[in-house]
Amino acid sequence: DIAKLLKTKWEMGLQGGVIIANPAPEEHQLDPGVMNRAIETALADADRQGVKGKAITPFLLAAIEKLTGGRSLEANIELVLSNASLGAAVAVEMAHG
Repeated sequence: DIAKLLKTKWEMGLQGGVIIANPAPEEHQLDPGVMNRAIETALADADRQGVKGKAITPFLLAAIEKLTGGRSLEANIELVLSNASLGAAVAVEMAHG
């Protein structure tokens, strides 16, 4: 379906990007409450420590990883693998047709 959508978009001459939402596999998702608390805590820590600009993303990722006992990193790795798999499947479908 994604490949068909992209082909149709390009055939119509439409410009701009396409966002393909692909959530982390369910078995690797963290409880939303746990994640929200970790994010809120990490944001508050960043604010307290004056972390801003380009430094904020690595700070938040490291803080959230620590706060979730490494589970957020595992979920992010699984999301990357899932995205790569989906991208490959779309590419194969587009190549065939």
